[in-house]
Amino acid sequence: MSMVVVLRCLNLLTTMVEENRPFLILGDVSYSSDSMIRECENRFIR
Repeated sequence: MSMVVVLRCLNLLTTMVEENRPFLILGDVSYSSDSMIRECENRFIR
């Protein structure tokens, strides 16, 4: 997953009203979504 896609997804999630954000985000190792999942964990897990 390119960094541009990661940043755009994170921007979308950050700009959403908190009650509209997804409560679960899944990744797939074969699509290299590790960086996306790691950033989501760092930003959104309380």
